Amino acid sequence: MGTVLTIANNKGGVGKTLVTLAVASTITWLQKNDPTKLPQHMRKAPILVVDTDPQANTTEALGIDPVEVAVNILELYENPSVIETTSGLSLLQASPKHKNIVVIPSSIKLESISNTLPSQIDGRTRLKDAIDRVRDNYSLIIIDTPPSLGIFTQNAVVAADNILIPLTLTKHALLGVSNMLTFLVTAKKSQNPRLNVLGLLVNAYDKRYRLQTSLLKAIQKEYDSFSFDTIIPTSSRMVENIAARRNLLHNIPADHRGILIDLLNELFHRVDTPVEFHKG
Repeated sequence: MGTVLTIANNKGGVGKTLVTLAVASTITWLQKNDPTKLPQHMRKAPILVVDTDPQANTTEALGIDPVEVAVNILELYENPSVIETTSGLSLLQASPKHKNIVVIPSSIKLESISNTLPSQIDGRTRLKDAIDRVRDNYSLIIIDTPPSLGIFTQNAVVAADNILIPLTLTKHALLGVSNMLTFLVTAKKSQNPRLNVLGLLVNAYDKRYRLQTSLLKAIQKEYDSFSFDTIIPTSSRMVENIAARRNLLHNIPADHRGILIDLLNELFHRVDTPVEFHKG
């Protein structure tokens, strides 16, 4: 059964799309080039990426035009069982430029149900209902979320086995993390007791800037082992690849690729050995 990993932070601009692509693309790169570095169950089976952000940035980055697809995640929220129908097969889009990645595309039309879905009895469990129907077909399901704590992020949290919180080092980073963790503690108690919060992942780190260096030390001091040891550096090449809809690992420096492999290894370890949240 495929594990469900949700990438979430209520702040925008923290790199949720980049982290989603980093995890998916690094797994498929290893499937092709060095499968022994992956757990046995991940060496061949495809990755499912679920884009729940109406902005559809991840959908576009994976080479799919959200305007042109006939079926998108809106249909899934309206009827989770659609994923098992002929129409559902159209919903599961193979990424044209990323071998072994399948996408459930998002759409700006998703906003049309953001006010009505919360009032439905199953309004917070529809994504889980849909994913549970197909999760055996994938080695990993990654859910990318919008920059809010609204109904689509709530669905992604309820559907998740594990949550990863990316953040960038800005003045408001610590406040944003605190709000997100408060939300997740409540969700674990009331909606998803199996939820494993993997920790905080610093993204787009640039050691040339003194503010970022000091904020990194503050994060590591306050959250201790709850902060990932792996840190994703700023990378113009990865940003360019996303914009050009190329594979995230295309022509990136070998040391950056090594960092993404380190990220996977630490992620797998935290899935198997959960780190209890506490402040330092």
